[in-house]
Amino acid sequence: MATEESSYAFHTFCVAALTTIGIPGIIINILCLIMLRKIPRFRNAFGSLCISRCISNLLFLTTMVVANLGRQFA
Repeated sequence: MATEESSYAFHTFCVAALTTIGIPGIIINILCLIMLRKIPRFRNAFGSLCISRCISNLLFLTTMVVANLGRQFA
């Protein structure tokens, strides 16, 4: 019984930590994408590389937040 409670508490802590890190990360990546599209200096190969990196980070963070919140409420 104590193991189940400690496991649930640890799981809740992990979900809270990943969500706390993930949501600001999603917001920051969206802002970076907007800035990279608006600044003319980044309309080159390096800007394309930065945009693709922001998109991959955004997809990863969104997947982690949605998956962990789904597990918490299931």
